[in-house]
Order: sequence, then C-alpha cells, then structure tokens
Amino acid sequence: MADTVGKTITCKIFLTSCSTPECRECKFCKSGKTNLCGKIRATQGKGVMPDGTSRFKCRGKDLLHFMGTSTFSQYTVVADISVVAVTDKAPMDRTCLLGCGITTGYGAAVVTAKVEEGSTVAVFGAGCVGLSVIQGAVKNKAGKIIVVDVNDSKESWSRKFGATDFVNPTKLGNKSIQEHLIEMTDGGCDYTFDCTGNVGVMRAPSRGMPQGMGSEYRHRRCGCRTRDLHQT
Repeated sequence: MADTVGKTITCKIFLTSCSTPECRECKFCKSGKTNLCGKIRATQGKGVMPDGTSRFKCRGKDLLHFMGTSTFSQYTVVADISVVAVTDKAPMDRTCLLGCGITTGYGAAVVTAKVEEGSTVAVFGAGCVGLSVIQGAVKNKAGKIIVVDVNDSKESWSRKFGATDFVNPTKLGNKSIQEHLIEMTDGGCDYTFDCTGNVGVMRAPSRGMPQGMGSEYRHRRCGCRTRDLHQT
C-alpha cells in the first residue's frame, strides 16, 4: 500500500511492484518487441534508482536496491513506472500470489508457444512456473497435458490445475522419459516446457517431440554448451 504522495501516486492505494516496468516513451518500449525499458534497465542492474543514487542507508552507508523493487523490506522506494495500481475489487490475500512465476508460465503457453486446441503438452516440473503453464494450456484447450516430476506429491495439485496425466520419470525403469512421452502421444508431444531450471533436464523436453515441431528458435545453434547456459 502506498502511503507517500508523489506526482502520480496518491495515498492509501494498493500497488504491485514490477521488476520489468515500461515507461512507454523510450525506443524499446515503443518498438513493441521488448519490455526491457531503456529508462530504467541500465541503472536497475547496478542496484540504484534511475538517477544513479540509492534511497536506502544502513549505519551511514548506502545499500543497493534489488531488481528495482526491493520487496524483501517492510518499506521500499521504487521508480514511478515500477508500480501498477491494483483494483480494490481484487482480494489482496490472493493478488499477492501473482508473482513472476505465474506470468512466466502462463505467458509461455498462451503468448510464446500459442498452444493450440487439442494439442498435446508436456510440462517438466510442477512448481509455480509449471502449474502456471498448465493453466495456460488449459485456457488454450490443450487435449492432453502431461506433467513430469520426480515428486509424487505434486500430482494432486497438477491435476487440480488441469493436468490429464502425471509421470514420475524415476519409476520408468530403463526407459527414458522422452521414450515414454513418444509412446504416450503417438510420436511425440506438440509442445514441451522445461520448468525445472535443471540443466540435466533441459534436453529431455525437446527430445520428447517429433522432429520439426516447436518454436522456430528451438533448432538454432547458439555456440555454447549446456554447462555454459547454466553458468550464465
């Protein structure tokens, strides 16, 4: 809740902070191709405000801001473009759960992959991001949504969110998960999503798809090994 009056922020309104804000005025915001706003990106990565200074101090020394939001503190100071007003009709005890993991997963299915009606989808990892992918796939009316996770306790929540199948790859014996997915889907999944962040898993989703399927970016070579991707 905002309790300080500024030029565009009034007192006692509910806000949500955003680590990837848009000023809607710079070259990047106007391009429609990226949300890496030039007004704030250069300084945010350095832990300071757009004017290059910090608003936090401890024992007389400056403290750096975190991701332009610094929401681990009870109070914070952010740029005006880094907050969005939340309607008072939205229940705050639920709105507070709408973090980056939800928009990442939901957007991956609905906006980036554009999952099609009746298609088969495999989701590796049933954490916040994975569950959000499931929601996006359900919204786009996917025909089969297969969740892959080594934790059996994730199955009930996966199915509550809309998964049709759940597979624990550690219980497949000598069969690989990609082989199992190909058998389950008559040749491979239409869409697969890695939501684990585990470099040892990253190759499995693409190998569970038939050749020629997926995003146009999937087959481009970037000149680095999986280990290098993890380090960056």
